[in-house]
Amino acid sequence: MQANNMASESTAIPATVETNMTNAFGTSPSRSAIYESSKQRFFVVGVLTIPVSIVGALGSIITLNLIIRQNSQHRSSASSLMVSLCVDTVLLCGITSFFDAFTMLTGGTGAAGDYGPICIMFAFLHFWWLSVSAHSHAAVAIHRLIAVLKIDQKHVSHRLSSKLLASILIAYTWLVPLLVLVFPIFDLGGTYGFNGTASRCSIVSVSVPYYGTVLMLMNSFVPLGIMVICYSAIFVKILRTRRKFNLDESAIRSQGAARGVRLLRFKAEIRVTYIAFLTCIWFCVFYMPSSVHSLAVSNSNDPMALQSALAQAFVLMTWIGCATTPILYTLLSTDMRTAIKKEWLRVLRRRSNTVSAHVHIIGSRDHGDSPSLPGDAEKCPPTGTPTRTSLGGKLP
Repeated sequence: MQANNMASESTAIPATVETNMTNAFGTSPSRSAIYESSKQRFFVVGVLTIPVSIVGALGSIITLNLIIRQNSQHRSSASSLMVSLCVDTVLLCGITSFFDAFTMLTGGTGAAGDYGPICIMFAFLHFWWLSVSAHSHAAVAIHRLIAVLKIDQKHVSHRLSSKLLASILIAYTWLVPLLVLVFPIFDLGGTYGFNGTASRCSIVSVSVPYYGTVLMLMNSFVPLGIMVICYSAIFVKILRTRRKFNLDESAIRSQGAARGVRLLRFKAEIRVTYIAFLTCIWFCVFYMPSSVHSLAVSNSNDPMALQSALAQAFVLMTWIGCATTPILYTLLSTDMRTAIKKEWLRVLRRRSNTVSAHVHIIGSRDHGDSPSLPGDAEKCPPTGTPTRTSLGGKLP
């Protein structure tokens, strides 16, 4: 009975946490038997994870490059939150997802080991960075709510306060998941290792009652709740502010610059909030099904539910959601699209100049002229120009 309770508790963890290693009789199925029974399914998911990871890592690197190359005067504090999310996506897609693909393709043999330090490290990093991704969207929602609430203020807040707020939110997105997930490294509350049911490094046991539930709440449903509350409050605030500006339209025209500045601030914040809301919806659509499925599995008696085709599809959806969020932000942002066009035009202009230079050189050679290189006037004088020899005479 105690083993069954532990199995039920161990499955109640966030997103792609698969920990139901104990069957109804309290025994653990062998790794080889589980992997062979679902080898084809794991192989397909492992193969599909690789291109998703590559796209996510490259897309995040491009987004990071575009944000960093922006003029510091046009770079907002919201960009700092996106930089944090992109860094997390690069780490998640560039490191842990490839290791997950490796364990699914090989069945965990070789480098992973049952409870080896490599598997423990990658299990911790997997859940930490995955949780950072969810809390990053919650931090963006909090930042957007505070920005919208400041619309009615007569004086624009100082840049220092905005940077301080962004710094606090970034620290929250990285430190809160770290504090929650660090305990199983020291066998406190749970244990990291290789989960044969899911063929990946994960949490294999939970020793403290309800610790798995705490993990699920803190790393999936708490960020979701924050996003729902913040965007609901933003929606109400936008409706009230828009009604106020509509009612005071004549006053805006008569009072001039002050009202006009506030109206421009209102439109700018709405545009940024709209982009943040769409990226949040996109992320939740791909991220939350795995968490809901894990919660449902925790109440079932089927020890193999986490290796089903549905469970593996949800795992792949989680990777897709994390990998494509920075790319979606780049496509939705007008400033980012403009930056991409400028970079593309700059590359085309550089290639055009290079091609023109080569064409000029080839054309000069076809007409018997040498390319205009440094020192050519001394080496190849024009035809018909007399040149003195070393003895002082003239060439015919």
